Amino acid sequence: MYWLENIDKYIEHYATPAIQQRGKTLFNIGAVRSIDYDTSENKGTAEVSSGEQFTVSINQGVSQDFRNIHTECTCDFSGGICKHQVAALHGLKKKFQYNSAAIINIINQSNTLHNSSSEFELTEDLISKYQLEAQYPTPVRDSTEMKISYKIL
Repeated sequence: MYWLENIDKYIEHYATPAIQQRGKTLFNIGAVRSIDYDTSENKGTAEVSSGEQFTVSINQGVSQDFRNIHTECTCDFSGGICKHQVAALHGLKKKFQYNSAAIINIINQSNTLHNSSSEFELTEDLISKYQLEAQYPTPVRDSTEMKISYKIL
């Protein structure tokens, strides 16, 4: 899936190795609190916590060319993309991976059930079966547990 590879290329091109590592660590410890991404608009926001809460905006996250991706963060970092942007992009990749798996399942099931109902009813029936949930590990600094649900619309 080219969009996942392009997110990695964007991170590698615009973040220093140290920032890449810090951002990946933030993602791994559960600092990405929420991701709201509208695929029809190809943009969204993420909330990332590292001492305080920062908002990362992501535009053109799904792109055929990594240079079209654009991110901004509310922190005051300058000199490329910050660790919050890297963490948010890793979270977006994870969200896309979960949704891609559900889409493949929907396509596979619709191929075997295509004669049982209309396309609209079939799609609605199958989509209702795939409410995706991702559970991230409890953050080191915070004892609250985070649960993110993804729905395919």
